[in-house]
Amino acid sequence: MSARSAIEWTDDTWSPVIGCSRVSSGCDGCYAIRTAHLRSHNPNPKVAAAFADTTHNAGGRLDWTGRVNLLEQRLTEPMRRRGPLKIFVNSQS
Repeated sequence: MSARSAIEWTDDTWSPVIGCSRVSSGCDGCYAIRTAHLRSHNPNPKVAAAFADTTHNAGGRLDWTGRVNLLEQRLTEPMRRRGPLKIFVNSQS
């Protein structure tokens, strides 16, 4: 989980699952596709591995591959937090 979020309506973000599939034209403006693509090329191998093979260039545009990566080590993160929080779940899927 992130330590803080710049998103005004949430206290934290938590993404134990990364990846998605394009299902409609509503997906055309998806920020998560761009974020996942950039992070898959991160010089930190741990970050790059989390986002590996989730995006590709398809017909000249960035798109999801349909692969979904489950990050099991993140599943228990919310249990370590104290107090009431608004958590944005799966912002990267």
